[in-house]
Amino acid sequence: PPLWEPSGNMCSDIRAMLYGSELVYAFAVLRELARENDMEKEYLIGIAPGNAEERQKILSEGIKDKITTKDIVDFVQSNLKRLEDVSRICSDLFVETLLDMGKMENAYIVKFDAHRAGSTFVYGIYVNHDLKRISLSFRKIVI
Repeated sequence: PPLWEPSGNMCSDIRAMLYGSELVYAFAVLRELARENDMEKEYLIGIAPGNAEERQKILSEGIKDKITTKDIVDFVQSNLKRLEDVSRICSDLFVETLLDMGKMENAYIVKFDAHRAGSTFVYGIYVNHDLKRISLSFRKIVI
């Protein structure tokens, strides 16, 4: 069944957590890469065109406003070429993540922090109002 439909079995519940983890990881990698290069559709993740100093400040902070999972998926899909050299992204699971999470109507990343990216971990909290679920995803990341 699609991720947004309650399944009643543990495999589907775990899948939702894995998807969140994959999305947080890809989002963290792309945000880190954006420190050095312009990315496609940056406006989807709260980066407005501006000076380089302001851009670095935005990218070094966690997100302050909620961002829809649809917008994050759109941002990730628009920048897939940048992820080609990132071997730690599991291809099959990653594709499933983008397909399923891109369909969520009422889901948001409400907190994301990559302050420790490159040294320990990143985390994201996302809320899915349709499933009445709050998920917290931690990922170790080395960039």
